[in-house]
Amino acid sequence: MLTNTQKRTQAKRIKRLCRRWLRALGLEQWQLSFDLADEHPLKGHHDNAIAYCSAQWEYMQATIVFSPKIVDLDDSKLEYVFLHELTHAMINEMRDWDDRDTDAAMRHEERVVTLVSSALQRARNGVA
Repeated sequence: MLTNTQKRTQAKRIKRLCRRWLRALGLEQWQLSFDLADEHPLKGHHDNAIAYCSAQWEYMQATIVFSPKIVDLDDSKLEYVFLHELTHAMINEMRDWDDRDTDAAMRHEERVVTLVSSALQRARNGVA
């Protein structure tokens, strides 16, 4: 469980990333919330996940919940996780899985999100 000091510190880190990225990604119109969980938000499902995005694309709303593991991340890794989850929000409307294999579809989404978020971070940092 995170202490109040740790929560404040992590909230400041996330706020800095919001200032850096939300306008650049065209997300300033979205209603976004960022939460720090006291426990792992996906315990038992995706134990390695550091964050989780729940989006309602049709309303331009998303919530990103960070696990307590966030305290172990350096700024670059946190930025990557932040971008990764925002990318999930941006492409969420492409989910039209119905009766399809949702596990396979989610693996494809994870790959796309991973590639896009890495590319965004490299481009912002001037890496060719």
